[in-house]
Amino acid sequence: MDGTLLDTLDTIVESIKILAKRFNYDDIEAEKARDLVGRPAEYIISVIFNTRDTALIQEIKSAWIELFLDMIIKEKKARLFPDTINTLNWLKTTGMKIGIGSSLPRILIKACIETFGITDFIDAYTGGDEVEKGKPEPDIFLKTAERLKVKPSEAVIIGDTLYDIEAGLKGGFITVLVDYYDRHDPEAIDVKPHYYVKGISELKHILAAVNT
Repeated sequence: MDGTLLDTLDTIVESIKILAKRFNYDDIEAEKARDLVGRPAEYIISVIFNTRDTALIQEIKSAWIELFLDMIIKEKKARLFPDTINTLNWLKTTGMKIGIGSSLPRILIKACIETFGITDFIDAYTGGDEVEKGKPEPDIFLKTAERLKVKPSEAVIIGDTLYDIEAGLKGGFITVLVDYYDRHDPEAIDVKPHYYVKGISELKHILAAVNT
């Protein structure tokens, strides 16, 4: 969802900086979060805050969820990408099922899709707190496909991180790397998606090719 439907990257980094002050961490590199988005929250926290203290990690995670909810819902610090609504609407009109598999906790996914008015487009979603292993393992996507009642080989995973692509490939999905932020050189990356796009509106051409 983050970086694919919603432009939230700057908000994530800002929230990390706020948490650092709240938990008295003065020397963290909040910008590292840009490269870690897509991994489970616990992993991101352990890396950025350089801790293996599980109690502290859970404390920061709980604070992060509450803070992120406020920033997204009350402060409107994120936005849909310009082509999100039109693309979701097109997918729906063609009869395709739409699911979300995100490392975010389920409560945050629900809050986001409700806040940005896309609930009616989404047929199923799975949060990182609902599976045993997060990305780059495929559990989130496999669970979402199960809820959509589709086989992985019948589904397309579109994500903005290499963790999404790695998870999709492991799960047997067709994969699309979307790069709104110009973070990836498609010729240089180690994990190769089936397709590389600059925005999700390009899905129309990809799905037409897949269906033929």
